[in-house]
Amino acid sequence: MCPDCDLALTHHREGSKALCHFCDYTIAVPQGCQFPDAAIARMDSDTMKKPGSHERIQADFRAGRIQILMGTQMIAKGLDFPNVLLVGVVNADTALHFPDFRASEKTFQLVTQVAGRTGRGERGGVVLVQTYSPDHPAIIAACKHDYRSFSDQELIQREQYGYPPYASLARIIMRGPVQRDAEEFADGIVKKIQLEISRTSAPVRVLGPAPPPIAKLRGHYRFHAMLISKDPGALNKILSRVQTETKATGDNLYLIDIDPIDML
Repeated sequence: MCPDCDLALTHHREGSKALCHFCDYTIAVPQGCQFPDAAIARMDSDTMKKPGSHERIQADFRAGRIQILMGTQMIAKGLDFPNVLLVGVVNADTALHFPDFRASEKTFQLVTQVAGRTGRGERGGVVLVQTYSPDHPAIIAACKHDYRSFSDQELIQREQYGYPPYASLARIIMRGPVQRDAEEFADGIVKKIQLEISRTSAPVRVLGPAPPPIAKLRGHYRFHAMLISKDPGALNKILSRVQTETKATGDNLYLIDIDPIDML
């Protein structure tokens, strides 16, 4: 783990190092391999920077010169390998346990895309999904490639709890180098929001402040709050008032993310 961020380090073959992608903290790579006799390649944003690297890896894998291909979602999207008979989805439910209303959707997308890389030839294939939540609807629907049942059930929950696409959402991220100061800064901003909502009777729901999944990043402690409303105009007015009345204090800063892609 990175000592300055609440994140695990990422292995980089170039330079034989493990690196934090947020603050650049670096250590030497721990030694050890489960498949010492196999030709292994990686396909991710770090290893595919050179021109032609995608095509070279794909050609070697398709020809059998690479036996194991590891990577991120980059592997999952649109690649056709007829000779692939086994695909493994490691920690398939990692995103499922994030406090993110899109968690089920992202998990369904990932498992469905990765599972689609095998079984494209006449011999079929096997997909192994590693999960602590084998009974979760997103995992079950993904394993069956059943988009209809997943979307029907997911949209019911989105509507029930007032999340997009049935409402607009804004995320306010507040951070600072001292945890107590950052927390007080976050509390102050949310109290101003709640007072403004009370004063104007705006139809806006507030969740937080609370630590996000990555509670510390680049040496700064982080807190976030969600503003949800079925009235985009009312939400924009509240946010405009917050920006007018709230200034950064010392090293404590905030930003507003409209319709956030993730909640990290």
